Amino acid sequence: MSHKILIVDDEVTAVNNLAYVCEKEGYQVTTRTAGIEAIEVMNKEYFDIILTDLKMENIDGIAVLNAAKQLNSHVAVILITGHATLDSAVEAMKLGAFHDIAKPFRLDEVREVLRKAIEMVSLKNENQKLKEQLSNNQQSTSIITQDASMEKLLAMARQ
Repeated sequence: MSHKILIVDDEVTAVNNLAYVCEKEGYQVTTRTAGIEAIEVMNKEYFDIILTDLKMENIDGIAVLNAAKQLNSHVAVILITGHATLDSAVEAMKLGAFHDIAKPFRLDEVREVLRKAIEMVSLKNENQKLKEQLSNNQQSTSIITQDASMEKLLAMARQ
């Protein structure tokens, strides 16, 4: 299964470089050069990862991060910035960013962060599916008993 990545940056060169790396890694890539365009496409399509520049005109990377998390809590948002500060990195992490990468970025660093993000997204999605299966199984099975030891055993099994 090919994972979907949205790349958002107002610098066309950065978008092209990131898209090239992501496509070489086998990801499906969508690119946008403005935050508003990114939010529009996020409302129409599902993405596993969003790589977004932090500093963009009008709608910045934090707004893209917030919109992405409202649409899909499992998405991994990676912020790219040439203006990295400890405060902005901490703020981004508090808001749910997966990672931040400083410009100029190293391609090997981008590849490694993408691998870790895909791993995390896959685990979250698998966990969600297992929870749903467990919930469905619990709803379909009921054992009725008045035996106290059997009730204790059933309670332990549910936990």
